[in-house]
Amino acid sequence: MFKTVSVAYVTLLTIIMGFALFSGAVVAPVIFNSDAFLGGALLSRFQEGLLMTEVFRRLCYPLVIMCLLSVMFEFAYTFKRKLDLIALICMVLMVCTGLLFAFYFVPHIIHMQNQGPLVTQTAQFASIHKLSEVCFKITVLSGICLAMRHVFKLSRG
Repeated sequence: MFKTVSVAYVTLLTIIMGFALFSGAVVAPVIFNSDAFLGGALLSRFQEGLLMTEVFRRLCYPLVIMCLLSVMFEFAYTFKRKLDLIALICMVLMVCTGLLFAFYFVPHIIHMQNQGPLVTQTAQFASIHKLSEVCFKITVLSGICLAMRHVFKLSRG
C-alpha cells in the first residue's frame, strides 16, 4: 500500500515540477519575445508581464497543494520507514520557497502591476521580481531533487 502511495506521490510531484519548469523555461521566453512570433510588437512589455503573471498565479494552486501533500508524505515516510535527511531538506526547501512564492511574491507582483506600468519599471519592482525568480528556481530544483530521491528509493525496493 505504501509503495502505491509513494508512486502516486512521486508521479504528482514530477508532474507539478514539470509544469513549473515548463512555465519558466518555455512559456516565459515565448511570452516575453511575443513580437518575434507575432511579426511585430503587438503587446507592450507590461502586457507581456501581465500574461506571465497570470500563468504563475494559476500555477500557484497546484504548487501549494503539492507543498502540503509533500509535508504530509515526508513526515509519514519518516515515521513509517526511516529518516531520509536529503529528502527532508529538499522538501523543506521546496515547501518554504513554494509557499513564499505563492503567498508573498505573486500577490506582491500582482499588487504592483495593478498600480500601472510605471510601477513595474522601478528598482523596487525589479528587485522583487528577481527575488521571485530565485525563489521559484529553488522551488523547482528542490522539487526535482526530491522526486529523483524518491525514484531512487523506489528503484532500490
